[in-house]
Amino acid sequence: MAARFWRLSGFMLGGNDLELAEVALLNGTTRLDGAATLTASHAPIAGTLAALKDNNVGSSCRFSAQAVASAGFFLRWDMGAAVEVDGLRLAAGASAQRWPKSLSLAYWSDERGWVYVADGTGLLFPGANTWATDAAAGVVPTAWNPADKGSGILLSDGDLFASSNHYMSAVRSLYGSSSKKFYWEASELSPYAMPGIATAAAPVEVFSSTYGAYPGANEHGWGYYSQDFYHGGQAVISGLPTIGTFSVLSFVLDMDLGTLRLWFDGVDAGVVASGLGGDIYAFFGSGASAVATSRMNFGATPFVYAPPAGFQPGLGPTRLLFPIQGAQQVRPARFAAALAGSAPVPAFSTEGALRAQMARDVEFGGQARIWGTTKIKGTPNVPTKARVVLQHQRSKLPVRETWSDPVTGAFEFTGIDANQQFLTLAEDLAGNFRPVAASKLVPEVQA
Repeated sequence: MAARFWRLSGFMLGGNDLELAEVALLNGTTRLDGAATLTASHAPIAGTLAALKDNNVGSSCRFSAQAVASAGFFLRWDMGAAVEVDGLRLAAGASAQRWPKSLSLAYWSDERGWVYVADGTGLLFPGANTWATDAAAGVVPTAWNPADKGSGILLSDGDLFASSNHYMSAVRSLYGSSSKKFYWEASELSPYAMPGIATAAAPVEVFSSTYGAYPGANEHGWGYYSQDFYHGGQAVISGLPTIGTFSVLSFVLDMDLGTLRLWFDGVDAGVVASGLGGDIYAFFGSGASAVATSRMNFGATPFVYAPPAGFQPGLGPTRLLFPIQGAQQVRPARFAAALAGSAPVPAFSTEGALRAQMARDVEFGGQARIWGTTKIKGTPNVPTKARVVLQHQRSKLPVRETWSDPVTGAFEFTGIDANQQFLTLAEDLAGNFRPVAASKLVPEVQA
């Protein structure tokens, strides 16, 4: 879905305040929020909103716990025009105590209000001033595949350190990709190490005195060894830096262009392979009848050298994307049933409205909204249809009521006075659960 306005809300804190170094809205690997206008419902207590989109994890923006816990807290982007956001990437501030445990992403629909498309929960702190790259934050960096390797390959340290005892054995990464842009780094290379890339057709083990399983041994692979770059069993590029003269070998794979570039300690050696197509995997083996070792970083820890703009870590499904289906949701200071989301609400000023309804609209009406979703608490939480009643906090007078969406559980009350507090009561449609209430809700101003 393409939309001009996007919003993060529903933050659940693990400690006190909320502090983030970066919030990136993505389409594929392309960051979309750089030129967007970013606003927040509450002023930060440290740092600026600009720090959230400056591509600098050393700067951050911090909000008070009280502000984040309020019913109307949000970060909102005006993209200027409709764009499709399918990924979300976060970078942490300086403290684990200020890292969120959950949040929700929504876009604005003129017909439906705020439509929630993704929830993230159980987010793990990635480290101070570091991009989140753990699986719980939506990123699954690749590693070497223990089920796709030759018998002469030994893996350790989370399947990132590989040892190959002969050029007849190699190992392929868990994930490959036929599109988008990727970056990873190899270090601790021994003299006979041969890192590279390969298709799914490249063998990881052969028993032949003529042909090996090393990267570049055939038309299905490409590999760096000593001063040369191999493909089809031949050195196709010579004069590259030798192992021992550099510490980090960077792979810059652009599957949109079908090219691979190599960096030696951050120095670009240029395109070493082109015309790449189909699924491409990381590949490693020995370039000789000797033991070779290498450590790979596919993005599970910070890189030594910053990837080019638009490149993501590792290979395969590594985008920081909070899944739309199967996600759990926890909402702070709202409903035990985890309320979030939106849905159209009947207008109480339509023809035939009761006088009591009109009077309440005059007394409690305004330019703000209260929204949510109704869910049955579990693992994961399950959206459910429920009757939701909005009441004035002090007087307990009924102000609005609606049914939440039976599929998403989403609901919304619009046209509410932002200067008053309200409570919301959710009643299970089937009557299997007791009503759940959230009190002292502060409506947020409509976009």
